[in-house]
Amino acid sequence: MGCCRGIVLFNRERHFLVVWNPLTGSSKRISHSRIESRSNVHRFSDAILYGFGYDDSQDDYIVVLIWQDRYPQSNKKHLDCFSLRTNSWINLDPALPKPLVWRDWKHCGMFLNGAIHWLSPDLHSYIDPILVFDVKERSFSKISIPNQPVRSSAKLIVLGECLAMYFHDNHKTYVWVMKEYKVQSSWTLMYEIPHGDCDPICLSNGCGSDIILLEYSERYTKIRFAKYNSSGELLQHFNHPSPHNYFKCRHLKHFCVYTESLLPFPSDLKDKDKKKKTGHRVRGECFEQLEHEEA
Repeated sequence: MGCCRGIVLFNRERHFLVVWNPLTGSSKRISHSRIESRSNVHRFSDAILYGFGYDDSQDDYIVVLIWQDRYPQSNKKHLDCFSLRTNSWINLDPALPKPLVWRDWKHCGMFLNGAIHWLSPDLHSYIDPILVFDVKERSFSKISIPNQPVRSSAKLIVLGECLAMYFHDNHKTYVWVMKEYKVQSSWTLMYEIPHGDCDPICLSNGCGSDIILLEYSERYTKIRFAKYNSSGELLQHFNHPSPHNYFKCRHLKHFCVYTESLLPFPSDLKDKDKKKKTGHRVRGECFEQLEHEEA
């Protein structure tokens, strides 16, 4: 469901989420059953929008969920944020932007520059169709897309340190990159890939101009990747060692780029500090008791 600073967010079963650091093996389960009962939803997949980000002002990881009541007569929206540091949910319903039609929004948000970004499925109904949630300020804003025609099937992605969007048209994949954050004039058509059935993943080695894409084709028996340069020239093909074949790969709900990190969860640091304080207190009591016995 997303990745931030080396920590991955998963949806696990019905009533909880999991945050996991694959490198250290640390994990934490987050229950959202309270939200489900309050919002009259039956499962996490009923969330309209969700995202995972980091608040550097608090050294805290934030899970953001936007829900809508299942009862048609209600149609009420809810905004809830989970703080990994405080291990608690916060309701922020008043912060939701209004009016805003939520139908068929792209569910998973992209985290960049301290904010989570979602793209509206109806790019022509909004002047600024990219919705932005600042995890520090807990507030919303919007960003414009390129002036040139963009297909409604477009998707958001983060390439390097830039917000980007891509779509397929005429058996090609077009990738637009916003070189300067929140500046509409900086949108640039960076890649025109001669393959209409692929998803951009990341830039080669995390920087530079070469791009890595996940390709789909019934001819391939394995998950296959491709590297292209900014001129749209194919540089390399390579298969992933995963045993999954094309058919399973084609139905992936979501994928994200993971960068290894040794960073602990904020709650782990908090627990560690508590243990240290408790340890000092116990040693002090033992020392005082020993002095009393010797006297």
